Amino acid sequence: MGKRYITFMMIPPNGQRVWRVSLRPHTFWLGLGALVITFTGLLINVVASPSERCDSLALAASESSALDPAVFDPQEPEEEPEQFNSDPWMSSEPPTPNGLLEEHFEPLKKLLGYLNESRAMLEFVPSIWPAGGSISSPFGMRADPVTGAKAMHYGVDIKANAGSPVVATATGKVIFAGRNGSLGHTVIIHHGNGFATRYGHLQNILVKRGDQVKKYQQVATVGSSGRSTGAHLHYEVHRDGVRADPAPFMGERVRVANEKGAQVAAPPKAGG
Repeated sequence: MGKRYITFMMIPPNGQRVWRVSLRPHTFWLGLGALVITFTGLLINVVASPSERCDSLALAASESSALDPAVFDPQEPEEEPEQFNSDPWMSSEPPTPNGLLEEHFEPLKKLLGYLNESRAMLEFVPSIWPAGGSISSPFGMRADPVTGAKAMHYGVDIKANAGSPVVATATGKVIFAGRNGSLGHTVIIHHGNGFATRYGHLQNILVKRGDQVKKYQQVATVGSSGRSTGAHLHYEVHRDGVRADPAPFMGERVRVANEKGAQVAAPPKAGG
């Protein structure tokens, strides 16, 4: 069983570089725990401040009264102090500790909500390997494996055993499942937010057009259909209609062996 990671991806607009940070789960949770403990300590100090201020003022008043009784002469009416409602410490009814905690925890609650929303959105962004194996041909210019001429390769080729699983790299809807010219048996999945993925040279297709598929769900098996020199998977990532280099969208692999001995990406266990 391979190591599990929590991956954060920042995907800027206009096809700029994708930034990805992968952390081991225990590192992420330790960091988040330290952040929460630090934030809670600051809040406790903020909540404790009013009582400390009151104690300091009372002590100063008692000392001043003892030195000069005329300062607090009950016969001399005091001038009504000006109210500064914008300062919670000067208001006639200071906020309760619970109210302060609720007010200062609000940014943290918003941050956690944003993280949960981002995690849900990540399910619709390609971020795992579609099959086990190794990259035999990367994205970019190369010598065509059939003709030998220089040609642009708009995906990555993953060398794998024929019949090994091919999984959806993100949640989405199947918009094509069938034969597609030189790519042979092909599946195309639309993920929303401008993303789509294409899987070519398949042996067997396990989904049909219109199917809703989830990340890690098997959609086909590796083959050598179409214009191919051997068993492998041709994998493409389309972003806003443009074929992008899939490598930045292929995160850390969590792999298990299938019955044929091949390796394929698999979802992490619950709580991992």
